[in-house]
Amino acid sequence: MKRNDLLWKAALEDLFEDFLLFFYPRSRVTFNLNKGFEYLDTV
Repeated sequence: MKRNDLLWKAALEDLFEDFLLFFYPRSRVTFNLNKGFEYLDTV
C-alpha cells in the first residue's frame, strides 16, 4: 500500500498546477505559482 501512496503523491506534485488551472482557471490570479512551495510531508 505504501508504494501506491508514493505514486499518488508524485503525481500530485507533478500535476498540481495543471489540476488547479483545469478546475479553477482563475487560480493563476489568486495564487503565485511561480514562487514555489515546499511539501511538508516527506517520506
